[in-house]
Amino acid sequence: MNYSKLPFYATLLTLAVLVFSCKDDDEPDPRGAFAGTYDVDELDVTVRAGVEQVSENFDVNAEIEFIINPDLDADEMEVDMDDFLEDMVRSLLAVLDEDATVQIEVDEMVVAEISGDEFEIDGAEVTLTVQTDDGPSVYEMKVDVEGELKDGELEIEAETALLYYILEVETTAEKQ
Repeated sequence: MNYSKLPFYATLLTLAVLVFSCKDDDEPDPRGAFAGTYDVDELDVTVRAGVEQVSENFDVNAEIEFIINPDLDADEMEVDMDDFLEDMVRSLLAVLDEDATVQIEVDEMVVAEISGDEFEIDGAEVTLTVQTDDGPSVYEMKVDVEGELKDGELEIEAETALLYYILEVETTAEKQ
């Protein structure tokens, strides 16, 4: 047996393994298009209670940040949207004409599932503390958010429930 060609075959085998083990990166990571900070300056709010419905527009100054987190799956992104969620809740209280101090806490990391140019956040958990003249009230809420990325802008729809009120919000967010 001729052992002089063994290093050549080992090198050839290593190259073959490398070539076949590399994944095809023809498709760019769809999360890259979403990554960044978006400005929200207006909320179109609808509050429903039974058959009654009230709609209003609110000027806000909120940011939403999509973050590629290497600890998440390839189709998931971390989303920092605490300001947006707080403005949503404040708009509900404004529609209800409630004079209250509001504190909002997002209970855990908000994760968006990315599919092409669309995203979905299923049940972001929020704790809401409302301080009125009668004392504090604490509410647990789940907010569903979905949207689409079009030409650097997010088109967003969000919905949550508080007591017997349904809050629906539509807005656009422009990338910074």
